[in-house]
Amino acid sequence: MKVLFYLDEKKLSPRGGPYGVGYYYWEEMKRRGDTIIDFISEEGYSEDIIRKGRTIAAHLPQSLYKLQHELRDIRRLKSIFSNPTPTKKVNLAKYDVVQFHETLDLYMEKKQLADYKGIVVLQSHSPLPLGMEKCLDYPPIYRKLIPDIAKRFNEVDRYAFERADYLLFPCEEAEEPYLDNWEIYADIKRKKKNAYKYVLTGINPAKAKRSKDEVREELEIPNDAFVVSYAGRHNEVKGYPSLKNIGLKFIDKASNNWIVVAGRLGPIEAPSNPRWKEIGWTTDAHSYIDASDVFVLPNKVTYFDLVMLEVLSLGKIVVASRTGGNKYFEKKNVPGVFLYDTEDEALALLEKIKQMLPEKRMLLGKENTVFYEKNLSVRAMYDSYMRMLKEIEKIE
Repeated sequence: MKVLFYLDEKKLSPRGGPYGVGYYYWEEMKRRGDTIIDFISEEGYSEDIIRKGRTIAAHLPQSLYKLQHELRDIRRLKSIFSNPTPTKKVNLAKYDVVQFHETLDLYMEKKQLADYKGIVVLQSHSPLPLGMEKCLDYPPIYRKLIPDIAKRFNEVDRYAFERADYLLFPCEEAEEPYLDNWEIYADIKRKKKNAYKYVLTGINPAKAKRSKDEVREELEIPNDAFVVSYAGRHNEVKGYPSLKNIGLKFIDKASNNWIVVAGRLGPIEAPSNPRWKEIGWTTDAHSYIDASDVFVLPNKVTYFDLVMLEVLSLGKIVVASRTGGNKYFEKKNVPGVFLYDTEDEALALLEKIKQMLPEKRMLLGKENTVFYEKNLSVRAMYDSYMRMLKEIEKIE
């Protein structure tokens, strides 16, 4: 069996999203000496062209450059909606399985897929259908120049989910935001109930670059303080407002309670409190998490948050909202993951964990690491994916 991951090989890198997941598959495949998965490897622009483009952009006012980029993207979308044509040249017929990671890519291959005899897999990577997520982020100019953009994207997503032979999610719990926010999803799931496959996302283990003592000295936090950490965007979806409510109440409960937050500031203002430490954007979030006693994951809506996997690999206890993919860890009875429905429950859990003996907290953290290594490592993901391929090969 030969599989094509519909991702540009040159864009693979260890990060979130499709190209991060693709990178981990690519890395593990090379480590094992396998050749089952291909990626798209087209020649891109030459370095000279890229350099010239950057030089031109550097001399344009930022607002003009931004507008130029938006207009170019709008033209591209209009072209795709009216006449879906792939931007990548690849012969799908060479492959037994073609796995798409974005609905727009699958839609652009509509004509070639009409004659394709192999298996089409669509793997979802986002907490909402692609079009819905993009429309939430687009500035007003997109809706002005493409008035029906949400409707057109809904058509793209519907086609992709219905055309795919198999729909791949990390776990069933990760589908919750689709069921809650995409009105046609329940019908798709009912009609294609036998088309669903689940492969847990895997990542390389997170590593702290500095010791707990070094981090606490930098932040002027006493070594005997109880520290709660968070890392991520400061917005509604990630639950930052809820984190503020929980964190400030926790700080008020005792003079040795501290909150450490990593992630780019805004759009929601951070609280002003001497025991609330905002790090801002950093390449060393893992050190700040590792220097804490417990991590809070307060998502309002979530898919299968990679930061949860990173924290488990670091051996830290997690207190998380009972939503989406977070529920998977409760179903699996992961010892060091505690879920809550209300902010008061979260506060009570933090108090409960603080009252534990240090040895008990350490044991829970180690059990989290064991669960990560067994189920959420790149090796585990690769093995699970290979088992899935064998399953669908037998079915077909």
